[in-house]
Amino acid sequence: MGRVLTTRVGDASDAAAAGRLWTAANLARTAALEHDPRSAAVDRSALDDGPAATDRSALDDGTPAVDRSALDDGSVQGDAPPPGGPAAGVSEQVAHAVAEARVRRMLTAPGSLIVLAEQDGDPVAMALIVQALAQDGASADPLPGVTHVTMVAVHPAHWRRGLGGAVVTRAEAEARRLGYTRAQLWTQQSNERAHHLYTGLGWILSGRSKTDDHGEQIRHYTRDL
Repeated sequence: MGRVLTTRVGDASDAAAAGRLWTAANLARTAALEHDPRSAAVDRSALDDGPAATDRSALDDGTPAVDRSALDDGSVQGDAPPPGGPAAGVSEQVAHAVAEARVRRMLTAPGSLIVLAEQDGDPVAMALIVQALAQDGASADPLPGVTHVTMVAVHPAHWRRGLGGAVVTRAEAEARRLGYTRAQLWTQQSNERAHHLYTGLGWILSGRSKTDDHGEQIRHYTRDL
């Protein structure tokens, strides 16, 4: 019998597993970048372009009280992990703790939730949605009807299986269920796989771009839900 893949909406009890998944994806991205800088597509904002999944191994955060303290997040409701990876100069255990705390914090905000993809019960991919805030998160004022997709990640053992697309699609459906009518996200300009994924799912470049907290160029995507 083949392995069974399912997606579900999680809660705070999944924070520890999500933190481990997020950290594993970020560490793998770091290793890939060190081996070949061109493989930056390993993810970032998103992950996998359908059949050739990547991951977002890390990616972005657009939540209230954007936590730069964490291991990744490229800034204002931004995106991706720092070039050095989540645990640059930080132990893997600490990275796990930071990521877990970040997930727990985001899930306390109204209008947020986490989507998990599981293979035989084990989490292998994730994505969060949160209420988008004005001024890219610098303001506490919500953007009416807009959700921000963040922390999209696929475990490195499951890259290139379309899991990024699976969790993003489920996240979009859950956002519609919560009453959101539009979604946004940021992703690295250099992450061609992520761009391929998002455009394939119907996301559109808004024309906005900027340099994130880690000196990387990121691009803004939106879509109607």
